[in-house]
Amino acid sequence: MSITRSTHPAFQLEGLKEIFGASYAKYEDKYKKIFDLVDSTKEVEQYQEVGGFGLHTKKAEGQIATLDTTNEGPKTYIENVAYSLRYLISHEAIEDNQYPRIYQDLQDLGTSAGRTMEVVAIDRLNTGFSTDTANLLADGSALFATDHALSGSGGTGANTPSSAADLTKASLTTAVNDIASFVDPRGLKIQSTPEFLIVPQALAITAQELLFSELTVGSSNNEINVFGRQASGGQMFPGGYIVSNDISDSDAFFIRTSVRGLVFQTRQAPIIKDDYVVKSMQKECVSYMRFGVGCYDWRSIYGNPGA
Repeated sequence: MSITRSTHPAFQLEGLKEIFGASYAKYEDKYKKIFDLVDSTKEVEQYQEVGGFGLHTKKAEGQIATLDTTNEGPKTYIENVAYSLRYLISHEAIEDNQYPRIYQDLQDLGTSAGRTMEVVAIDRLNTGFSTDTANLLADGSALFATDHALSGSGGTGANTPSSAADLTKASLTTAVNDIASFVDPRGLKIQSTPEFLIVPQALAITAQELLFSELTVGSSNNEINVFGRQASGGQMFPGGYIVSNDISDSDAFFIRTSVRGLVFQTRQAPIIKDDYVVKSMQKECVSYMRFGVGCYDWRSIYGNPGA
């Protein structure tokens, strides 16, 4: 279906006070802050987990040292998917249009491309609690799970609480402690800290109160807010919080950690090509991009679905 004069008959008439609907203010790209941005040169990128050595053991005099080895864990494959959109507009619709600026806004494929990348990326968080096969990580668990297999030790790790809870001081405390307890594939503690909180619009005010109030939220006691900027040793969430309107669960919240692994990989940045179809006297415009979204290390993100 092409855009013709009958698609927007009002555009042929002078004197319209205002035309609206195509040029609202746009949200900034949140995915660029939440995900690790990487460039891709292949159809599918592979991310391989490896486990190092365990702890040293005591050695008695004259005895042989304990033999240890490294291990190879699961391999994550992130495919680059192509996304595209096009439109046709007739020569007459272009020539007879009285509002060229409005047509320019209406035909902005770049805005559509940007929103597509944002929605697809944030949807990886929305599906993070799903156990559907398509949403599982390479270790066989959901993105947010309590049973992530540790390939070098036989144990498990967790990046979600055992009991879901709404965003409060208590649940945030649990999350911080859980993140500090992350271990490597061999079960050895690693340095992992919260970077920033990610919340839906419904939790924006709660996040502001928890992270930026000087005193403890909801308490009459004169206690310092341990998550605030005034806390001893600095703020526990140095990046503050990010509000995403594309998070589908109004109770869920997430924490990006200092560990890399939540990936937005770009194979082909958005491009826009146009051409003139002479035989039908129409302008054709096509937008195209290729990218992949995934997670190769569950330690990079913590999630709580809310009560």
